[in-house]
Amino acid sequence: MKELISYGCPLLQKLNLSRNGLTGTLPLSAGKLLNLEHLDVSSNSLDGSISDVHFLNLTNLTYLDLSFNSFAHLDISNAGISDHIPGWFWDLPRGLRFLNLSSNEIKGMLPNMTSDFYRYPGMDLSYNQLEGTIPVLPSKLATLNLSGNKFSVTLYFLCQIDKSLTFLDLSNNLFSGSIPACLQKFQENLVVLNLSNNSLSGEIPSSLGSLSQLQALYLRKNAFVGEIPASLSNCTKLRFVDLGENKLSGNIPTWIGEKLSELVMLVIWFNKLEGSLPHQMCLLNNLQILDLSDNGLSGNIPRCFGNFTAMATRWFLDDIISHSYTSYVSAPHRTQQNFETPQGTQNNFISYDNLCPELGGSYYSCDSNKEALFIDNALVAWKGTRREFGRGLYLLKSIDISSNMLYGKLPDEITNLLDLISLNLSNNKLQGQIPKHIDRLTFLESLDLSRCR
Repeated sequence: MKELISYGCPLLQKLNLSRNGLTGTLPLSAGKLLNLEHLDVSSNSLDGSISDVHFLNLTNLTYLDLSFNSFAHLDISNAGISDHIPGWFWDLPRGLRFLNLSSNEIKGMLPNMTSDFYRYPGMDLSYNQLEGTIPVLPSKLATLNLSGNKFSVTLYFLCQIDKSLTFLDLSNNLFSGSIPACLQKFQENLVVLNLSNNSLSGEIPSSLGSLSQLQALYLRKNAFVGEIPASLSNCTKLRFVDLGENKLSGNIPTWIGEKLSELVMLVIWFNKLEGSLPHQMCLLNNLQILDLSDNGLSGNIPRCFGNFTAMATRWFLDDIISHSYTSYVSAPHRTQQNFETPQGTQNNFISYDNLCPELGGSYYSCDSNKEALFIDNALVAWKGTRREFGRGLYLLKSIDISSNMLYGKLPDEITNLLDLISLNLSNNKLQGQIPKHIDRLTFLESLDLSRCR
């Protein structure tokens, strides 16, 4: 097949190689058949990966059939697909590791996907024009990304997914209703939860506090009400929390500073918080971005705000924009037991003996798990406007407590934050003089003290 595609028939418009017992991979040189309109390689034994490289130059292709093969990695992202996906495509191979159809213009509704995968693959259908309800999804998924579509249903479809989910991004859709309690079953594995920019409502459920592995929590731009649940104090691995643009009320919990010592970014702007700034926040040595603007906070700015180590030290941390998670799980997390290492220390491990009989019951996975990275993003007030920062977010060290009811003077200790780039305290009731040694903040690019008394 490779020779046929590579060297012959450059004017070929239709190629049907179905039901030929072909093995191996689909050659990348298929992308050289620039006039191809019809490609059918169905019902063979092809495996390996399919990516956008295969089809990037096939601008005339109108028919594609890859069904009944054993492709493990299907990556057709950003390939200019602008139509409905045919029904046969969703009969996904049981050995699938990752499906990526992101950044196209795929239309319509998803069909029921009842594939019983051997392992736990990842699925990325983000940034298309998919709409409607969420049908039956495969229960075995390691990651699920449906962001940037037009889905308009509640989140209870998540209850059908197995507990091995490590990454969930449903942002930028039209999802409504409350967060179901069943998300707590992901407690041992979920690293990233992004539900931002939807129409979700109700209180943030206390069940989220069981997500002990969670590092990034995005609930921005919904309609959540009530207080920030105390159960989140159990999520001690949290590094990024964005609860901005909701209707949350109550005080800023003291446990944020006492329990969430790994926090690098805390964003709770445009809510209905009240009370004073708790001194316990000064314990957040890793904090680089703090945004509590547009609330009803009052009282003085604690002098210990000058103790934020990450804002006082140049290049204190340079990898905070990403979170590592498992995008493909080779076997389910059946049992978790303790065993003795050669050094005699106790460790946890996962039993795979039911999937790897060739290993004679030894506790190893049949195949290596695949690690992936999630890049943080945040809407940060920067020089008068809110901008979204992604990959460059780690360069930003910022405090924004504007549009509250803070009073008193700006503490001199704020000049200890030598690496601070942006400071916005505008529209408060602050008084007194600007700290004498404000010129120590040589990296400060934006200082807004306007509309203060």
